[in-house]
Amino acid sequence: MGEEPDPFDVICHIAFDRPPLTRRERAEQVRKRDIFNRYEGQARQVLESLVDKYADSGIAPIEDPKVLTLSPFSQLGAPMELINAFGGKPGYQRALHELEDALYQPPPDTIVFLLAACLCRPLSTCRQMTHQRNTPHHVNQQHHQIDSGHHA
Repeated sequence: MGEEPDPFDVICHIAFDRPPLTRRERAEQVRKRDIFNRYEGQARQVLESLVDKYADSGIAPIEDPKVLTLSPFSQLGAPMELINAFGGKPGYQRALHELEDALYQPPPDTIVFLLAACLCRPLSTCRQMTHQRNTPHHVNQQHHQIDSGHHA
């Protein structure tokens, strides 16, 4: 498990000739950067478990709130208890986005990187990524047209 490349890395390999990382390698890079240093207790355990889940299963399972009902999360607490460890749903979602950003830290060519990343993620997540990075509005429009099957 985790030994195959993330679909994002396959796209970057094709587009940028970057060697693809396995999900496990990508997860290890996040652990080395210790992005969770401001979280403690249950919240930190949840984030560390999300990194493990990503390494084993990819990005989609960690974006699904139902993941908190599965092992090992169910052993850490009830889903609402785990979400409350982040100060509520907005705090949990913010921490999850920080984790995703850390997993997919962009190379210098951010616009092309974001378009490649959006191909591997739900449209709603892509919109958030592009707005957070102050990407020009026309890039969002082009991606939406591509995602909905309408080409510019």
